[in-house]
Amino acid sequence: MKNTVKKIAATAALFAACLLNAPCKPAGTISFEFIDQQFGDILYALSSFSGISIIGDETVIGKTTFQFSGTSFDDAFDLFLRTNRLYAGKTDRCWTVTKIRTERTEGGMLRIDAFDSTLGSILERLSAETGTAIVFSALPQTAISLHAEAEDLFELVSLAVKPFAGYGAERFGNGISVGQTDRAHSQISGRIPFALRSGNGLYSCDIDGTRASDVFASLCAEEGVSWSNLVKNDSLVSGVHLENVDYETLLETVLVQSGCDTFLDGSIRYFTSAKTQDSSKRARSRSETWTRIETGRLSPAKAAALLSGRFPEAETVPLEDGRAILFKSDAAKTSEAQSFLALAEQSTISEAIKLKYISSSELLKALPPSADKSCIAETGTGNSIFFTGPTEMKERFLSDLAEMDKPRERIRYDMLIIQYDNSRSSKWAAGAELKQTRIGDMTAVSGNFGNLLNLNFDVITLFGYRFSMNLDAALAENRAKVCTDTTLHAVSGETVKFRNTSTYRYRDTALDPETGKPVYTGVTREIVSGIVLEITGRISGDGLVTMTVHASVSKRGADVSSTAGNPPATSEKSIETRLSAKNGEPVILSGLTQNDESLAEGRVPFISRIPLLGLLFRHTDKKSESAEMVIYLVPHISNGPDSPGEKQERLATAFERLVRGKEDSE
Repeated sequence: MKNTVKKIAATAALFAACLLNAPCKPAGTISFEFIDQQFGDILYALSSFSGISIIGDETVIGKTTFQFSGTSFDDAFDLFLRTNRLYAGKTDRCWTVTKIRTERTEGGMLRIDAFDSTLGSILERLSAETGTAIVFSALPQTAISLHAEAEDLFELVSLAVKPFAGYGAERFGNGISVGQTDRAHSQISGRIPFALRSGNGLYSCDIDGTRASDVFASLCAEEGVSWSNLVKNDSLVSGVHLENVDYETLLETVLVQSGCDTFLDGSIRYFTSAKTQDSSKRARSRSETWTRIETGRLSPAKAAALLSGRFPEAETVPLEDGRAILFKSDAAKTSEAQSFLALAEQSTISEAIKLKYISSSELLKALPPSADKSCIAETGTGNSIFFTGPTEMKERFLSDLAEMDKPRERIRYDMLIIQYDNSRSSKWAAGAELKQTRIGDMTAVSGNFGNLLNLNFDVITLFGYRFSMNLDAALAENRAKVCTDTTLHAVSGETVKFRNTSTYRYRDTALDPETGKPVYTGVTREIVSGIVLEITGRISGDGLVTMTVHASVSKRGADVSSTAGNPPATSEKSIETRLSAKNGEPVILSGLTQNDESLAEGRVPFISRIPLLGLLFRHTDKKSESAEMVIYLVPHISNGPDSPGEKQERLATAFERLVRGKEDSE
């Protein structure tokens, strides 16, 4: 329905374009102009204009361009056909446009005119014209042009097929067959006949570049048996020249050349991929024979998996259609394999197994060697599976599963981010101050840990008394501030992300071309600034925590978008490193520095403008600020979150170390 609406709309537009040109022409003049339009749409427009049913057959496809201005519609239509090398069959009710025209001449000759048409379309038209059956299958799709006449249809068919190498026509009964010749078919499919001669029970052959499956077919036909090829990749057999050898030697030579092996079961010969390509090993393994073993209730794939695990040196091939497998080994192991499968069939069980820590999809991605996918099916819950197999196999699987279905080790990251501010200022101003000194001013020192004991991060225990005292003093004097004090938890091997950011939104501006002033465009943009930290940690076998740390600190400048037309300036510092630390060993990341400078000037009105004297009534203040972010990170190998009393225990440890230890030393 949608395509019909589109076609009607397109045709209406074309027809309207034709009518719009009419007032510009003299009376009685018609005008058509089609630019790169579909043939079907053009024919529909012409049909609507003339009131005659004009249709195109399946050969008229594609686009074209046509322009005409004149007084006769017949002239316009004939020009359209000649321009596009088309032909029309006209009746009272309908005109049919085609690229292929067939007709009988007055002398009884059969004539065909075809332009840019496929071989199949030409043959179909000839068959319909003459009433003769022309049989063909897959033909080349290359378009050809043909203009010829002949008394015999077969001559025209042969002429049409001639441009295509490897294709030919031949008569059969009252019809004609078109297709690949035997020689061309052999070259394309790779089936090159080889010479096989026999006499007195001996065989001679020359094989060069023949597919192995074709050789197998000829040998089995000579042997008088059916055959089944279980080899996935059909190799080529080359360089075989034998004179007067028995059938077994001929067959063995072909098998060595093709990398295959064979096994005769009754009247069916099976061909499989050889496990070894070494001729000497193949000769030594002739004592091993192929045996067909019925699998009973076991699927062939599951039975093959069981035997491969029990007899890794043997060869097994599942036969899905026959509920059996092919097993190659010596007689003793073959008998043992048959007994093993019989026992496995009797002890086969199906049981649901619940998973504790891993999902069923994770298990199927990394199955242990004791099981294969044919033994395991998902239940749909994601945390359990169905196991089907022998009891012995189930026990081995459960043993391997116990090593896999364990809780993954977790890492706890104690993190403290502190911003250290370092300000320098030079101030010039006139003034004086008197202050009375007191005893002890030069030697008084005070310190406490009140600011540190409120932190989750155990600064005192990890870095000691002196560092803790300096940090507490910096916090008290506002020379440092705590940006982040938190604990992160992650599974070993996974990434944990921390973001402490602020988002600034502003309206985008653009310069007005008339006034040259910035105006708002209505687009809102975002600038995200702050601290972003990503940690990917993995616990190694020796207890070390290997971490990949990426930290970045960004800062947004003043908003000048309304005056300068530019977005706020931003600055960013980042660190990316890879390091290893022991359990509980602190790591320090520094170097994330932001620098700012400012200049301020103060004056007393009027008086500060007097030369020389005014210097006493003004002052300048130049300040340089440097802020450095320092990240303190301590990884801990953990199996869960902190206990409620862990923080209190750390504080007690710090008290025992710093206070009691000092008293004992005194």
